[in-house]
Amino acid sequence: MNPPGGGVRHPRPKDNPDLLPFTEAFEAATMPPYGKRSNLKVWELKPRSTTGGYDRFGTLALRSDPSGWSYPVTVEGAADIEHRSLVALIREPRMVVEYHDPGARGTPFVRGVFVADRAINERLRLTENKAHDTWQTSTSAGDIAESDAEAARLLLQQVKQRVRDYRDEVQPKPKPSAAMRFPVWDELARLLWRGAGSGERPPPGSERPLSIQPGERLAVGSGGRPYVEGAATIGYSDHYTPGRPEGDLVEVSLRCRFAAMDGPRQQHTVPLDVEAPSGFEPVKGTDHVFQGRIGPGQRVTFDYLTAEYDSYWSVEVDVSAEIVGADRFDGPESPAQ
Repeated sequence: MNPPGGGVRHPRPKDNPDLLPFTEAFEAATMPPYGKRSNLKVWELKPRSTTGGYDRFGTLALRSDPSGWSYPVTVEGAADIEHRSLVALIREPRMVVEYHDPGARGTPFVRGVFVADRAINERLRLTENKAHDTWQTSTSAGDIAESDAEAARLLLQQVKQRVRDYRDEVQPKPKPSAAMRFPVWDELARLLWRGAGSGERPPPGSERPLSIQPGERLAVGSGGRPYVEGAATIGYSDHYTPGRPEGDLVEVSLRCRFAAMDGPRQQHTVPLDVEAPSGFEPVKGTDHVFQGRIGPGQRVTFDYLTAEYDSYWSVEVDVSAEIVGADRFDGPESPAQ
């Protein structure tokens, strides 16, 4: 660089604390073997099938800093700073297309880079907008081939999943609580274990065709207010066989309720940010109800995120799923006229 007034300046991103995590991740992704470094992990991202003409997406490297920016300290009276996890999306020729937000809210924040493989580089370029600052995942965004949009969509889904896995991995594990004994509860547990009661047995439970694996965590936003983010994975139970070779039509419903922890237990249904998996569409006239087909042996994941709320509220997210007939499929919501 030749600044006004003479002299030569050389870019030194490692001297910038905001860029250092990205440069370290880039070195790990492009100059193997990176060795074992604390708070750094590398993955080779690959498609589940090679029918698209490529067998690699590229390399993803993620970085964390448990004693620093992964857990930023909010200073009272200072300007609000919106912290987030970011992944630099890079393709040839060493072009940073976007600092991508994978949708992971709350601590620990992570930074990283994804470097596209040459086999998919051109496909990703063809999905970019005129500003070349995003990889578009829908053909509705412009003159984009479905195969190229699908490649970008599947890639970003893997990036999001790896970010979620890495954040869970670096999240500090809670220390085991000390053993506590309460005689009253010990006696109650003893009676329950022995089956003391009226002697009436509950009716046998029915085996459900679908299984739901929930997973959520309570996080704290930059303003110190809590929120909940989670994912629900849905698939067929081991004993169930879909009625059709392509799988059954499934309806999934998500609902978030806030309830005051003191005073009357009045509950309020509130909006919920839901990201449905590919193939599931919202049912017209409903909130957070989706329909789609689950293939044999397939599992689908719904990601959800609540808004930040006051700490004197409690939050409950209900996820339900059932198999429905094809005649109940209403299709995606129609765009506004």
